[in-house]
Amino acid sequence: MCCGQGGRRMRRRMRDGSCGGMGREGFGHRRRDLATGNVAFDDYREEVLRKLEEEREAFDEYLRDLRRAKDREEFESFLEARRNAPAPEAEEDDTPEAPALDYEGDTPAGSGGARL
Repeated sequence: MCCGQGGRRMRRRMRDGSCGGMGREGFGHRRRDLATGNVAFDDYREEVLRKLEEEREAFDEYLRDLRRAKDREEFESFLEARRNAPAPEAEEDDTPEAPALDYEGDTPAGSGGARL
């Protein structure tokens, strides 16, 4: 029943293992505790589950490497585009420049001491 429900509840159950699927401990971790009584089958099942877990870990690492390579390629492309972009032209302002202040900082230079 739990796997038929959607959304957050199902993801949470899959993560904590209450669905019996792949949780934090890997595939079928809840079933590992249930012995069938057939030792040969139990050993076989443990070996298959161990191999599946190793393959899942290798696949997860492969996906991380792919994402890292894609991100690196996109970032390098961005940097290359930025390096090759023309320098932005300085916009001319129509506003007049502020008068330079004298060494005391409170009167414009050459104003004869008149305060602003």
